[in-house]
Amino acid sequence: MRRSIVVLLEIAVLIVLFRLPFVQYVIEDAQREVSGWFQYLATWQERNELQNLQELAAPQLSSLRPYQQDYVTGLLHNGSELKEFHSTYCGKAAINPFLKGIELAQFCHTIESTRILTLKG
Repeated sequence: MRRSIVVLLEIAVLIVLFRLPFVQYVIEDAQREVSGWFQYLATWQERNELQNLQELAAPQLSSLRPYQQDYVTGLLHNGSELKEFHSTYCGKAAINPFLKGIELAQFCHTIESTRILTLKG
């Protein structure tokens, strides 16, 4: 009986302690930090594939006009935008206002030569 009362008191003290604003702040900060670690690990493979794609696309970028380079560089930093670009413009009749003809075909081929399209995310 005495043990159960002590355990209940310990639980009550912990509840009160965890409800203090300072403790909430520390726990929230720790949770934010750990979430950042998990997000970093979850996107590691996609970031590596995007970096590989940037290296493969570098020679093609030098032959593009400045506004086209800015557009392609923006695509190369976000995997979801890149996948959306590929599904919309590569092998489709949709017209891209920045890349046309051989430039579009080369960029699409470069995207397809990496594993970025097979990654989930």
